[in-house]
Amino acid sequence: FHSTIYEFSNVMEFNFLPFGANVLSKDFTSYVMMGIGVFYHNPKSVFNGQEHELRKLHTEGQAKRYSTVQISVPFGGGVKYNINKNWVMGFEIGWRKTFTDYLDDVSTTYPNLTEHRDEFGSLSADMSDRSWEVEGVGEPLSSGGEMRGDPAFNDYYFFSMFSIAYRYTPIACWPKYRKQFRIK
Repeated sequence: FHSTIYEFSNVMEFNFLPFGANVLSKDFTSYVMMGIGVFYHNPKSVFNGQEHELRKLHTEGQAKRYSTVQISVPFGGGVKYNINKNWVMGFEIGWRKTFTDYLDDVSTTYPNLTEHRDEFGSLSADMSDRSWEVEGVGEPLSSGGEMRGDPAFNDYYFFSMFSIAYRYTPIACWPKYRKQFRIK
């Protein structure tokens, strides 16, 4: 399977050192982050040279299609470095806890393939258990009701990234105004 994930999220960062464009800021910091997000996914697979959306095939015999729009909880951490007053370079590792078990179109059990073929068609049955494609096998190895996935655990996705950011205006944080607020 393959699935492109589109995500919109809002995260908050906690920097372990004062970090910004001000004189008293450090040039380097590590940080942790957490937030909330929404993402779109649509698992697909290639069969006989054609790409198919697995959700539409009901590969586990589910009566209702799972949603392709889901909520996630982004969390992770990284490091940032001030190259100069305006440019920041960083590296981040992020996980996304999801509330779905269908990122890969696998969650529960194999359907009875004979009944499944009658209800959803031969393409759906063939895509439900592809063990028959292995050389020398010739027919599906699953039986209806056998474990296909583990619904007790929802899926996560993970990424890492390098970033370069440009600050358009310096941000005036508390170090600049600490005398005014009598912060010691």
